[in-house]
Order: sequence, then C-alpha cells, then structure tokens
Amino acid sequence: MQSGSEESQGITFDDVTKYGGVFLAGAASSLLIEHRDKILDLIRGKKEEGASDEEIKQAVKEALEELQTQQSQISSENPG
Repeated sequence: MQSGSEESQGITFDDVTKYGGVFLAGAASSLLIEHRDKILDLIRGKKEEGASDEEIKQAVKEALEELQTQQSQISSENPG
C-alpha cells in the first residue's frame, strides 16, 4: 500500500501505522486515512530532524488528537 513517491522518499504507509498504531482503532483509523498526507509529511519532517521513534510516535499521537478534536468540533457545530 505504498506509492512510488512515498517509497522514493523513504516513508511508507507502514511507517504511518507504526507511528500511529495506538490510534488504529475505530474513528481514529479514518483520521489516519483521511489525513494521510499530513501525517506522512509530519513523519518525514521528524525523520529529517533526526527524531527518535518515540518522539515521532508522540508527534503523530498529538497530531491525531488535534485532528480528532477538530473533527469533533465540526461535528458538534453541524449536527445531523
């Protein structure tokens, strides 16, 4: 499940699931898919900065939590 551009940049969808693994249940998994490019860019950037796996996992977790909060706010503003 990886495109040529991801492979050439050293980031695969497996990286997304590795770093976002804690969020792969329920609605959060749709966030990973829906915001895949943002998450891939985040992982790429963190890897380029030399961040550890744990630092990348934390950054992905925080990004997904923020996206989930934003999505919840939008849903509550537009019920039905």
